[in-house]
Amino acid sequence: MMIIEISNEYWFWFSVMLLLAFIWAPKTWIPGELVSAASMNTNIRDHLNESLRTQATVLTGTQNNFALDGPFAYLLCSNASALTITGALIDSGNVDGSKITIEPLVETVTLSHQNANSTSSNRIITTDGQDLILTLADRLILIYDGTVSRWRADTTKRYVVESSLNNVNLLADPTFLIWPAGGGSAPAHWDIGGAGAVIARVTSPVKIGKMAAKLTYGAAFAQLHQYILPAADYDGYFDGEIFSIGAWVYSDVANCQIGFQDGTATTWSTSHTGDSSWQWLKATHTIDGAATYLRAVMSVGAAGFGILNMPSVVWGPIPPPKPLWPRIVRSDLCPMIAGDPVGAGTELWAHSFSRPFVVEDIQIECVSDAGGQPMILDLNQWSGAAWNSMCTTKPEVAVGERSGGEQPDGTYQYRCFAGGFGTGVTNARIGIDCDQAATAGARNPTVGIRVLSFQRPQEILLSHDSIK
Repeated sequence: MMIIEISNEYWFWFSVMLLLAFIWAPKTWIPGELVSAASMNTNIRDHLNESLRTQATVLTGTQNNFALDGPFAYLLCSNASALTITGALIDSGNVDGSKITIEPLVETVTLSHQNANSTSSNRIITTDGQDLILTLADRLILIYDGTVSRWRADTTKRYVVESSLNNVNLLADPTFLIWPAGGGSAPAHWDIGGAGAVIARVTSPVKIGKMAAKLTYGAAFAQLHQYILPAADYDGYFDGEIFSIGAWVYSDVANCQIGFQDGTATTWSTSHTGDSSWQWLKATHTIDGAATYLRAVMSVGAAGFGILNMPSVVWGPIPPPKPLWPRIVRSDLCPMIAGDPVGAGTELWAHSFSRPFVVEDIQIECVSDAGGQPMILDLNQWSGAAWNSMCTTKPEVAVGERSGGEQPDGTYQYRCFAGGFGTGVTNARIGIDCDQAATAGARNPTVGIRVLSFQRPQEILLSHDSIK
């Protein structure tokens, strides 16, 4: 019989080991062995070392096809003189997303760009095409890009590489939730191009989230794009900077790609295979010195369609290996209507906002109970010619109550709003009207309009008119 004595002092470590048993091979215990903090620490340390695969080297000179342990290796370089690595090979094989962290401890380590002395699939790409020298102050992460079968590094060393991996998505509404002009017109923040191109809001097939954008080829090269840096706000500081994109794409044509355009240069991903499946496409773009803008693009170059789902753009040389969540803002618009709403069809309040949004919920609060009959309000979108309700079931305050609410359940378009300003605002103006007033009470109602919108960190560089 095996007896393990566990005191309260070591109960935490025992729980940890039980959890790790589902992940790591269990320790072979000796009958009668006492579990101690030291034995726990030793076992956990050994398994962590195996998982992290920290590897040390004292090799110097030029090393081709450098052998590494594990898909997530940490290489500590104690080379007494200069070391040059022309390529790297993990023992289990180089696969997309594999990561190597390299840290020099004594002398410099040089990563050689596209060096033919290593096997092609083991070679390293630096962003400027020059050999990259790491000093004692540096620590670099290499990420394997399965699309081009190369390791990717960056001349700005760890800082840009790590920010590229951990950055937020620079696109607004990559989930395609806001369609102010309807499901057959470009969604908010996005534009389409190409003679005869057709855009559609789809709920199936969708890889992640609730909706996606389907672009169908017409008579010419069809494009769906969003400006990261529009022409009106483009700053020459970004000349030579590197941006990357990854996106889920579903297509029935082998001429569907994602990429970047900057007014001078264009970079495309590899094309979708056209087999009507979801594929994660990636591209990295260096902004041209004569660029006038930067926009992310999906294109369909032949008869067929492409569906774009959760595109993700980062400032850096490593395309995201999976979707990045966008920055969202949930907020309440709370207009207060003085007095008693009277008269069916009476317009009580209207406003246009600078940022596109979608209405998710409506709440009404009054300072006195509704009497006689319910107070019923309605929320509408202005098309430029008429008000259109977002609610089939209208929000109301029942008799004897001071509050009530509803979620929009009418035509989806009419709960979506574009950013707007000035005169002639279309699909950007939201309004409240009274469908039925209470016989008494329900005074001074405040209408809480709960909305979702998107923000991008580069908006600090954009003018007011560029945010819509």
